[in-house]
Amino acid sequence: MNDHANRYRGALKTASRPRDRLTVRQPLRFRSALEDELERALRSRESVLLVGEPGDGKTSLIASVDRRLRKRNSLKIVSFSAYEIQAGCVYVGEWQSKLDVILKEAIKERAVLHFVDIWNFLKAGTASNVKACFWDMIQQEIKRSKGVQVIGEVTPDTFAQLAAIPHFLSDYQII
Repeated sequence: MNDHANRYRGALKTASRPRDRLTVRQPLRFRSALEDELERALRSRESVLLVGEPGDGKTSLIASVDRRLRKRNSLKIVSFSAYEIQAGCVYVGEWQSKLDVILKEAIKERAVLHFVDIWNFLKAGTASNVKACFWDMIQQEIKRSKGVQVIGEVTPDTFAQLAAIPHFLSDYQII
């Protein structure tokens, strides 16, 4: 492991958001059925994209399923934003090392990565001399048979924009 990677060992815990900061207390129609559907998808090792209007309870649904999964000691959901992953990275290649460690730790610890701003991952990390973005690394891991699992949450408008990107939605179960 290089120096950058060693620096970010444990980043899965230290850079993620506490679940209680994300919990929204909003009633959601057909909540139990949606919880079951999300849990089934995650247990089947699928990545999921939740689509709904602001305030519909997408984040609350994720928090509720996280509690269910942790009770059963099967999986856990860890939340990140693009900013939180990039925070503290100053050198070229540093965010790649940090994200690589997070992805490897997620697989090892059976953690599902919840990206609260998944649309930002398509541009985060790019620079005039670096064309690769966060999503390039993450997508490679999703496609591996024992790779990382992702949950994203978007509004219908953002979903329409993501649907226009070739092959983006093919890695997700849409709920």
